[in-house]
Amino acid sequence: MTYAPSRPSPRLLRATVVSAALSALIAVSACTGGDGDQAGQGGQGQGGGQGSQQDASASGEQQSARELGDLGSRAGIVNRVPATVVLSGVTAQGQTLTVTFTVTNDSESDRLSIGSAFGNDLDDTSGDAGQSSAERNSVDGVYLTTEEGRRYLVGRGENGICACSSGLSSVSVDPGQSYTLSATFAAPPEEIETVTVHIPGYGAFEGVGIAR
Repeated sequence: MTYAPSRPSPRLLRATVVSAALSALIAVSACTGGDGDQAGQGGQGQGGGQGSQQDASASGEQQSARELGDLGSRAGIVNRVPATVVLSGVTAQGQTLTVTFTVTNDSESDRLSIGSAFGNDLDDTSGDAGQSSAERNSVDGVYLTTEEGRRYLVGRGENGICACSSGLSSVSVDPGQSYTLSATFAAPPEEIETVTVHIPGYGAFEGVGIAR
């Protein structure tokens, strides 16, 4: 695994979720800077591969939030549908740290389309149109900050695709159901025990302990 500094951009807010096979190939970005919640919009469920598009109800990725951890929750709106985000995991293993969160559809009748709701509104790929679509509809807008003022951005592969849930343009969540998303970053040093997790549209989850 390699590590690369983030590119200087006013909206360098990236997040990540990736399969074990892809994680060995990703480049994880990190940069210094103060807190800022300017993340854009995008995402991918754990069941979808890079560039894949799927219906959450068909893929079996929907599940009750009670089955997952709860490190903090926020109510908000995702693409005009009321939704609750639950931060369910911040886990470091070796040189990487993975953030897992769920989105629950709080509507009684409307299906929730995730699309680019948790992305950074940028196309960071160097590949074909399919890769670009998967990247735009990802969760690469999620990022981390520490008390020391360091910002951790989404990990990326050589083709620019994030190490995160992607290909979410066709993912929809039934009323009352949840969908799990994740993003992988460079792990902070061992002496760093907590981070702040920034999720687009849902603000900062502060002082979250890192499970190692």
